[in-house]
Amino acid sequence: MVRRLDSRERAMGEIAELGQLCADAGIFRAELFDRLDRWIGFDLASILAVHSPEEDPSMYVRGYDAAVVEAHLLSYMAEFEPYELAAVAGDRVKVDTEVLPLARREQLSLYRELLWPHRVSELTTIVWRNRQGAFGFHLARTGRGRRFRCEELETLEVLAPAIKLAEAYLHARMGSGPQGTRSFDAWAGGVRLTKSERAVAELVVRGLQNREIAALLGVSPLTVRNHLGAVFRKADVTTRAELAFVSASERRVDPAKIRVRSPTSRRRR
Repeated sequence: MVRRLDSRERAMGEIAELGQLCADAGIFRAELFDRLDRWIGFDLASILAVHSPEEDPSMYVRGYDAAVVEAHLLSYMAEFEPYELAAVAGDRVKVDTEVLPLARREQLSLYRELLWPHRVSELTTIVWRNRQGAFGFHLARTGRGRRFRCEELETLEVLAPAIKLAEAYLHARMGSGPQGTRSFDAWAGGVRLTKSERAVAELVVRGLQNREIAALLGVSPLTVRNHLGAVFRKADVTTRAELAFVSASERRVDPAKIRVRSPTSRRRR
């Protein structure tokens, strides 16, 4: 048991490093799937991310034809009843064969046209929803009788939060493209955030909580709280919502006009 826990902790550390070091989302997802294949094993997989209403969904697939999936995904999902989507989604690992009866799977185009032609025997999914959108992925095994073992599903559930945080951090670090990154840099520079304060601020405006940020950055929740307090003072805000609004608004301001704000009263964190 100790050896298994140590292995999972190392895997979580590798995932966090990927989020910090990969140059873009495509590289991160390819590297992530390489590791998940080594740690758990699968034949087909996909990631779907919706980071904000203003951005187009991004997808990464392995083993499928990406063009086919993108062309038909919305029509496939439209066939599901709301309670069925709720059953296979959520922030816990779900196995399709346990929540969708065979008779129902036979009715769905997703299975008839995509999964079963690929000889998928079982797939597992996990989806998170937040204020910005949603992020989720699935792993599938092909071949008669090939199922995920309980230990493999437990490992995936342990690793899933690290995957969520790494994806969020990567997106925050990259911004909404080169212009978004430069704009956030300009705002952070204008209020004179340190490198550590900037990292915390990016994740806060993406909706992450202190404990999640601490786990991702490898620091204590107290350290995150202290950095966030400094960010609040420099940005002259009192809440996380105000920080998100001010950073988004001032990113559109000429950097030369951004003033350094003086501390005011004690801030709530």
